[in-house]
Amino acid sequence: MTRIGVVVALAREAKTLLAEIEQPPHSSSAPATVSIRTSGVGAENATKAATQLVNDGVTGLLSWGVAGALVPGLKTGQLLLPRHIIDDEGVQRAADTAWPRRAVAALSHRARPVTAPVAQTRAVLADTAAKTELGRSTGACAADMESFAVGTVAEASGVQFLTVRCIVDNLEMNIPSAVGRAVRPDGHDNLFALVGPCLRNPWLLIDLIRLGLAFNTAAQSLRQAAKGFGRDQLGFDSHAQQ
Repeated sequence: MTRIGVVVALAREAKTLLAEIEQPPHSSSAPATVSIRTSGVGAENATKAATQLVNDGVTGLLSWGVAGALVPGLKTGQLLLPRHIIDDEGVQRAADTAWPRRAVAALSHRARPVTAPVAQTRAVLADTAAKTELGRSTGACAADMESFAVGTVAEASGVQFLTVRCIVDNLEMNIPSAVGRAVRPDGHDNLFALVGPCLRNPWLLIDLIRLGLAFNTAAQSLRQAAKGFGRDQLGFDSHAQQ
């Protein structure tokens, strides 16, 4: 039985995939068993979750969720299927050659994913200047905090690797520093923690509403992607050479 392990940082990201993988597969090939781990934010948490999945016997690791744009032209809701993930020292983790090809084919009738590299970021990129600098130094089109870590575990373990991400914040959108308080260590929402900051700075509420709407748009794109290949082994090629 093919087993795919999915690492997501946020519970809200996991929900975009759960409904689809719980359905019977469309494919005539043997269905894959899909295990989802909500890791919490950041590389350390993603590494732990990916390692647990490998120890459980998965044959492929998928990093699934949202990302921030580093270049102009990437809009909220744009789907990403990067061929490489790059860290801040220029080290690359490559997606398996067969899996992205199958995934792109499965998604082609619903979206045209961008395949340019995605960079690792160790902290939330709060403004245009920080995003632009990371894009310039790495050549990446977008950034997230977990995919490089998942790719590192996959490479060390000899299992296949894929990243599917969707843009939340475009290059011009600023991210309030209080956002980090809204997520518990386990990746679930903690919106009550934002009440105090919003009372002290009412303008913060506007930024948070704008970010929330952007996240909803990205989540809808991820749901559409899940419909495109979520019930067909996530585009996984069980016959690819390990």
